[in-house]
Parts: sequence; C-alpha cells; structure tokens
Amino acid sequence: MIEIRNVSFGYSEDAPVLKGVSAQFLPGRVTGVIGPNGSGKTTLFRLIAGLEAPDAGEITLDGEPVRALSPKALARRLAVVPQSARMDFDFTVRDIVMMGRHAHIGRFQRPSARDIAACRTGHARNRRLRLCRKIRHRPERRRMAARAHRACAVPGGRNAIVG
Repeated sequence: MIEIRNVSFGYSEDAPVLKGVSAQFLPGRVTGVIGPNGSGKTTLFRLIAGLEAPDAGEITLDGEPVRALSPKALARRLAVVPQSARMDFDFTVRDIVMMGRHAHIGRFQRPSARDIAACRTGHARNRRLRLCRKIRHRPERRRMAARAHRACAVPGGRNAIVG
C-alpha cells in the first residue's frame, strides 16, 4: 500500500504545489488522480517515486518511507510510467513490462520463468482492460477481440503507478 500523509511540496518557498495532501493507494486497485493542469498531479507522482522529497509529511510504501529505500529496492516494488513516456522505438507492451523487471534480473542474465510470468500477467490485465473499454464504447470494434492476443503499443497521455 502507498500511503501519503499530510504531504506538502513546492519548487520554491513562496509557491507551494501541494499542501497537506493525504491519500492511500491500495494494492490490486486502480486509482485515478484527476485535476486541472498545474494542480500537482505529476508532482505527486514524482514524490511517490522518490524523485523529489516532500517539504513536509511522509510517503510510505508498505509502511516504509519511500525516501529510505534504495533505488533498486524501490524499483523492485514500484513502477512509474510518466504521462509523457515517449518511445523512440516500436516497443510492445511486453517489451516495456520486461524493462520494468530489470531490477529483478541480474546483470547480463536472461529473464526467468517468474519474470516472464509476471510480464504475461500484467500484459493480460492491460489487454483485457483496453479491450473491454474499446468494446464497451465502440461496438463496431468487436472484431478486435480476435486480434487481442497481439502485443499493443503503450497508450500515451496517462500517469500510471503499479505497486
């Protein structure tokens, strides 16, 4: 579980971006963070990912302060896909998920059966969610279900956290 307790942050002292924010992100749940441009959504994700330190308050991952975790320990437990994830190459979802497994795979080692299983599980969930949305909102696209076994490109324009 990711817990945010009374977090405040600003890029300068006279311009706070977040003030007294508290929230919980429960495992196995999809949680949306919405708000107008400039309201601090991306800043909140940067704080959760340990890329910035809060000016006040605390962010914990399964009870441990995020700032106390080493980058490798954090990468093993938390993955962040920024909203402006630009892919210079034609990576599939499977390729991107396997890149996220990097912290679990030793240097110059091949992915294990466990890594591949984790990739398949995440990929299958993503594929089902995307397919359900497309079918529900566009009935004329139902034949896409027959092609759903293929890897799809990563959708852009969204922040996502998988813990």
